[in-house]
Amino acid sequence: MKKYTMAAGLICTLIATGAYAVKTIKLDDKVLKAQRFELVDHDGKSYGYLGLKEKSPELVLSDETGVTRVRVGLSSKGAPQVHLLDKDGTTAMIIALSDEGVPVQMF
Repeated sequence: MKKYTMAAGLICTLIATGAYAVKTIKLDDKVLKAQRFELVDHDGKSYGYLGLKEKSPELVLSDETGVTRVRVGLSSKGAPQVHLLDKDGTTAMIIALSDEGVPVQMF
């Protein structure tokens, strides 16, 4: 009975605090699964995320002003790409492999 009371209390707390993201997160014994993970500071300001963009994984890191500075992902054919962006969010450099596996650097 005590377990059920604790579970009910936890559910009520989650609902009351607005933590409804539980709908999209599944917990297994050792795996946390979600479609997107967001990196935020103690005030909730976003500094990046790990998620999917058009069914391809992507890691995006932003500076304190919210401008994207690093983008790591895969091309539509699965080739790795790293984009480095300047303070205005403009791509300054790309390091990647072509879809054929040839190294590519663009400045």
